[in-house]
Amino acid sequence: MILTKTVDLGQLKTELAAAGITTNALSTTSVTKPPARTLGIPGDTLYTYDAAGAPCELPKGALVVLAAHVPIMLTTPDNELDTAIKASSTLTELKDALLGSGGGRVKARTKV
Repeated sequence: MILTKTVDLGQLKTELAAAGITTNALSTTSVTKPPARTLGIPGDTLYTYDAAGAPCELPKGALVVLAAHVPIMLTTPDNELDTAIKASSTLTELKDALLGSGGGRVKARTKV
């Protein structure tokens, strides 16, 4: 299956298991990056493995779980701030993005 959004493979495997869908390891292939990553990106091919270890399609029920999947790592305050900064082309737009329409502020960056 070709991905149309970013997917956290470990999180997706946990979500599939919670939905009662058994899969072996999840993996992706991409023309731009090697396999063995923890994220699948749009354009990657997502697959699992059969009992013999050969790549195969995910079970049919996995499509519903994949459609609802939102990688936790993409919703951090740092990512929200980065998105606001990148989407702003003027100082006024940046200020509006950081303060929000209701005057609430974007959460501060976490220390690294």
